[in-house]
Amino acid sequence: MRPDYARLNELPAPASSRLIDFERVEIVTLESFPPQLVLVVSGTKPYFNMEVTLAPLMYVRQPEYWGIEVVGTLPGAIGLPALAPYQVSLPLAGIVGTKGIEVIGASRSERRELDAEPASQPSRAGVFELRGDDAQLAYTPADDPEDRHLRFRGADHDRDFGGAELRLSTSEFGELVTVGLQEIPDEPLVKLTLLVPPVNLGQATEAAVETIAIISTDRQAALTAEPPEGQLVTYKTFALSGTARRGASSPRGTLLFSRDDRPVDGQLRELKIAAEDASSFTASLRTAYIDRVNQVEVDETEKLAAGLSCTITNAEVRCSRDERPVDGQLKELVVSRTDGGTFDATLRTAFFDRINGTEVDETIDIATGLTRQ
Repeated sequence: MRPDYARLNELPAPASSRLIDFERVEIVTLESFPPQLVLVVSGTKPYFNMEVTLAPLMYVRQPEYWGIEVVGTLPGAIGLPALAPYQVSLPLAGIVGTKGIEVIGASRSERRELDAEPASQPSRAGVFELRGDDAQLAYTPADDPEDRHLRFRGADHDRDFGGAELRLSTSEFGELVTVGLQEIPDEPLVKLTLLVPPVNLGQATEAAVETIAIISTDRQAALTAEPPEGQLVTYKTFALSGTARRGASSPRGTLLFSRDDRPVDGQLRELKIAAEDASSFTASLRTAYIDRVNQVEVDETEKLAAGLSCTITNAEVRCSRDERPVDGQLKELVVSRTDGGTFDATLRTAFFDRINGTEVDETIDIATGLTRQ
């Protein structure tokens, strides 16, 4: 189906551009993930200085075969009459018909059948948990920079980083995530860089990974009377291994915040805020750890409040339910982002103690250093 744009068809055709013939059509699949299709057209152009392009047609709805014209243009409308070979290419993302494409030249056209369904996207990891060489790292990637988080524990450091504190760059080996461990004026500049390998989980929930982290110390940043001699930047490398997992994937309408300090004498704290219906939420707190005295695993979930009304932003989640003054109480859960990019959670409980005739208003810390999943 060709486009039916009346106003477009009424416009005059350009004098410097024409359909030209082609000789060969190829569909190339790039070695990428997901695979990408590229149309490659070659032939002989009638003018040496003619510029050849592939121009997709416009459609109101997806046609069976998407038309792509082979167009030759003379720059400045001046042609050098000499035959010359040409080869042009065009990525086919978004311009494939229900059955394929149709390459349109001056005297003929050629159809190629293609699958119009988009290639499946890789299943990316939501959390990297890594250990090695007396170091522990946990990295949470995210499309929104404000949701990224990295925690590093080493012999001399125990730091959490989030948001703009993480600087990302790409390399042929993978993604590089850099944070500042020491950024003090007139002192050496110390940075940590984690190499995050590409991972496709497929249908699995996690995959084993091996990578490295580097602590660099830049002596040039320190102001001294004389410029330092010798190697100016030194490096300490950590060999790391661990898992890349989906993270605690949340069902639709569920917010999940967690911090896992296991197995090093710590515990898992997992705060879940789940939608009951279109307007109310239930909050619960899961705590899991190893009871080393009794040598048993403890995994408990406490219901904090139900029937909550919530206001949700990227920086704060505030949920409350107030049944005062009729023999009820106020429950107010606040999960707020810290300057370090993690989240702290508090729960306020307020009510009137009729036995003692006093008002009770208490706020407790539920968990700190949480990561939003």
